[in-house]
Amino acid sequence: MKRFIIPIFMFYVIAIPMITYAADNKNIDSPSKKQITVAKTGGDFKTISKALKAINNASASNPYLIKVMPGIYEESVEMKSYVDLIGSGQDNTKITSSNVFTIKGANDSTIENIWIDSTGATESEKYDPSAILNDNTSMTINKVKVTMNDPVPPLLQAFGIQTMGSGSKPAISNCTVQLKGTNQRGLIGIGGVSTTGDGSTPFINNCDILVDSSGASYSSWNVGIRTRGGGATVNNSRIKVSGADYNQGIEEAKSVHNSKIEVIASSNTISNIGIELAKVTNSEIIVKGHAKEVSCAVSQRSRIENSLIDGHICDKKSKIVNCWDDKKNPLPSQ
Repeated sequence: MKRFIIPIFMFYVIAIPMITYAADNKNIDSPSKKQITVAKTGGDFKTISKALKAINNASASNPYLIKVMPGIYEESVEMKSYVDLIGSGQDNTKITSSNVFTIKGANDSTIENIWIDSTGATESEKYDPSAILNDNTSMTINKVKVTMNDPVPPLLQAFGIQTMGSGSKPAISNCTVQLKGTNQRGLIGIGGVSTTGDGSTPFINNCDILVDSSGASYSSWNVGIRTRGGGATVNNSRIKVSGADYNQGIEEAKSVHNSKIEVIASSNTISNIGIELAKVTNSEIIVKGHAKEVSCAVSQRSRIENSLIDGHICDKKSKIVNCWDDKKNPLPSQ
């Protein structure tokens, strides 16, 4: 019997770590997924839309992966569940569209390593223009660059990543969202727009959100993250908002941790607000420049702990614990 103990023991020593390693390293390139290539030349399809149209049997047990080779693809893309889309790098593969959205998300789908651009030139009865639209969908967005430059009038607002409804719970990681413009009414980096609450709950990790409309010809408002009625979870991210008549860093968030929120007034700025209806820990809230009417780092029933607050605290109902100002002076707790 002894001669059998050693082989069995060796099997468990060797095999168990291998199984654990495989389980921890599942990714979008899993060989179990059926792969389709989109390329300007030499691929299975020349457009992403045609590749998606050809897939009619994707499921949890039959997932697909669409690999997109370098190039600029001018099209509006509607994702399908259990289909992932991976580019060749944020600066190599670009999808751009002047449609109401460039990418429309689906549950159980992923986009990765790609540049999503929107000119924001159209709107519909149901949607405002966005680079990525999540209409009650919870897709994964990773290593994606999102841009929208100078949406044209008469648009009311435009979005980098739009989240709509309580079913909208996208996981957004390692992304850059850059929105610029001079002709729009409003720009929102990530979130929804409903005044009664869109109910979305996106998870945002390690992202840069830059929203600027310096020189806007319209009365404008810009927001970095806006998730009313739901609330974003934000970690290790940087939000910078500037240039509008009304600037706001974050409006409603369940949690903001280890992040920097910077809001900068310009000569036309009427209102400059850093945080509103949010719980913030271990972060920086900075409000700079002169606003004509309102300049608040903290507003409307927020809770800020262990953070830098560079600006006015405008709401007595907000909770301030173990915070300090830009000169490292402790702020009174309230």
